[in-house]
Amino acid sequence: MDAAARSVIKVRAYKGTKLLKDASGLVRDDFEYGTGFVVDENLVATAKHTVVYEDGSHARSVQCWSTAANRYEGCAVVYASPDRDVAVLWFPNAPKTRVSLRPDAAPPPRGTLLITGFPDVPYGRPRLMVTPGDLLEWNTESPGAGVLRERKNLAATDAFALPGCSGSPVFSAEQTVIGMVVSVVQDAEGEWNGTTYFVKAADLLPAVKAAHAAVAKKKGYEFLER
Repeated sequence: MDAAARSVIKVRAYKGTKLLKDASGLVRDDFEYGTGFVVDENLVATAKHTVVYEDGSHARSVQCWSTAANRYEGCAVVYASPDRDVAVLWFPNAPKTRVSLRPDAAPPPRGTLLITGFPDVPYGRPRLMVTPGDLLEWNTESPGAGVLRERKNLAATDAFALPGCSGSPVFSAEQTVIGMVVSVVQDAEGEWNGTTYFVKAADLLPAVKAAHAAVAKKKGYEFLER
């Protein structure tokens, strides 16, 4: 698992600035945090809602954590799906290790899923979290996922995830990626309610293909048509 984990990175998107609630006049950076993983050379898959928001606005800038440099470095969104919570980033300093996608994967047996992601810890060094779990459903619909135009045909697991883990790869026992986390459902108190939803690998391959086409057209430094 150590080798596969090297492909997983932390993503943050700069949304703008926000006044502190005490109206002190001070401002703080306003970031959205997520996780991504290397799917091809310099290409990182992540959850769309980390970089594109429900009102259609886009992050002002996107950065990926470089383990080698021990800092965030610039990247760019080269593809954002119109109907799935999937985006692909161009990250020139992405790790060389990449995952293997299994779009034809059958529903895995119980007890063999692993979610590998970065919880939202804005002011500390990113710390990778790996949590095992069972598959709950292979075809289901996610509640409360407003950023998904198409909420059906998702899978669900009881593997623990936190905010910041959106975009995390879901590994099988063979260490291939069978999906990506898109929704961490919370209860009324904001606590994880026991269910994490993910898109399947079959939704990721078309995004990677579209990202390659965008880079070939030299659109790798900006969002696609808005």
